Amino acid sequence: MDESSHIEDEDEYEEEEVPVVGIIDIRKEGYRSDQLYCAHLMLRQAWNGNFGAPVDDLLRSKSGAKVLDFGCGSGYWTLEMATEFPSSKFYGINPTASFPGSVSPKNVEFIVSNVLTDTLPFKDAEFDYVFARNIMFTFRKPNFESIVIKELLRVLKPGGYIEFVEEEITEGHNRGKALLRWNVDGLKPWLETQSIDYEIPYRFEECLKSTNQLKDVMEQKLKIPIGKSNGFIGELSAEYIMNTVKSMADNLISIMNLTNEEYDNLVGEIEKEVRDNEEDNNAYFYYRRYLALKM
Repeated sequence: MDESSHIEDEDEYEEEEVPVVGIIDIRKEGYRSDQLYCAHLMLRQAWNGNFGAPVDDLLRSKSGAKVLDFGCGSGYWTLEMATEFPSSKFYGINPTASFPGSVSPKNVEFIVSNVLTDTLPFKDAEFDYVFARNIMFTFRKPNFESIVIKELLRVLKPGGYIEFVEEEITEGHNRGKALLRWNVDGLKPWLETQSIDYEIPYRFEECLKSTNQLKDVMEQKLKIPIGKSNGFIGELSAEYIMNTVKSMADNLISIMNLTNEEYDNLVGEIEKEVRDNEEDNNAYFYYRRYLALKM
């Protein structure tokens, strides 16, 4: 890539071209997947791997790399990457201790730290690679530009890669009526009442370029189908959506002016759409991935 390059890929997942490697089968009886784990499996499957930056050789090298998983959540990505690349060291950082208390493998360290109240507990130019996924709900306007991106670039080495992965919340969907209602009348108004910056994915390129510290900014856009007629990836995405809808009940019931029973009925309608009638709805949504190299 040259310094001015920008690549926009709008790929649609095709299951037959993407092998399943070590993935857990959510169809097994008794298995309970939560929202974050479902998202992790779905994205690993859809993009045929855990990352997009060209850092595979560095991660596998004898000297290894130092990697920051910013907003690591439950630590699924961090732990998988550390297992696959034992010569590299991985740090997962999150404002709450939602990651495992006891950690294996040994090349992982989890840290509780809130970038909005403290600087990241690392020295300047400490990391070879910085990864951040599904962090959008963490930040209110204008924290991403004014605080987050500055701190991440501070701890990234010159010549190191930064990678962001985020879902399009309000655009790029083909939804059934119930899911559309949930999104338009519930999720979006709630995000606005919380001043959550759900438009971050649509201006990532502008944010990254405006720092004047990054080059070779690349955007990739991936269409993810929903529902069992789309094979395993469709089952994963349907499970992810249902976990999200159910987990947001306490937040959205009052926003949507619904009773608990009415919200449960809406959940049932959404489940029917994404699990049974998804072929008629041709439901899908998009994720975006941004990569850039620090100068």
